[in-house]
Order: sequence, then structure tokens, then C-alpha cells
Amino acid sequence: MVQYSRTIIRIDTGASAPVVLGPGVPAPPELGALLPLYVVTAWNPGDERPTDEANHAANARLRRLLEESGATHIFDAAGHDPDPAVDYCEAGFAAAGVSQAQAVELGRQFRQDAIFEITAAGHRVVPCVGV
Repeated sequence: MVQYSRTIIRIDTGASAPVVLGPGVPAPPELGALLPLYVVTAWNPGDERPTDEANHAANARLRRLLEESGATHIFDAAGHDPDPAVDYCEAGFAAAGVSQAQAVELGRQFRQDAIFEITAAGHRVVPCVGV
């Protein structure tokens, strides 16, 4: 899980510039009323590396489940490797209005190791496995 804690999270809130959060970076004030946000993906479950088409289809299913869960806001989001020389990114969603338990369960359903919780203090990794 330590490697996940270095992830750079980009959230497209519809504003002119995306919100970008790295380790130790507090959430900007404009997210305040929406916190906590949970970042969940269906991309590349476990050790699998499905095609982009399969990953997009899984993320579409995840979005529908987030909508059905009662999420009040769902933003496109992505987790990026912090090393600019590594071109690795996983698309997903940042959701407000869901509980941590709901977000973790969705992560489990899509066989993810972890999700991210975003609070005013920044982001933290929340395991989906072994809990």
C-alpha cells in the first residue's frame, strides 16, 4: 500500500483547471463542502491488465453503481504515477455523498487493492483487501 500513498490524484470538477492532489497536499477550499471524496477505479484489477476497452467498460459499470449508491457528485478522476518519467495512469471517479464503507465495497467488487479518501488534510489510502 505504500506505493499507492505516492499517487498523484487529478480530479476534473468542471472548473477551468483540474484539482491536483499529491502526498501531503491539502484539498483546496472549493472542495470543502463535498468532503470527504472517495476516489475509486475499476481499472486494472489486481494483477490483471485488461485492454483499454475492457477498462473503460468496467469504469462505466462503476459509474452506474456510484450513481445508484446515492452519490451526490461524481467527478472524473485519475491516479498518476508520481514519477514524470513513468507514463502510468488509472482512470476512475471521485465521489461525494457516499460512505467510506460503500466506496471500499465498490473497490472490492472491482477487485481493487485500495481506494483513496480525500479530506481537507489531503488524501490517504484506504485498503479494500484484508480488512
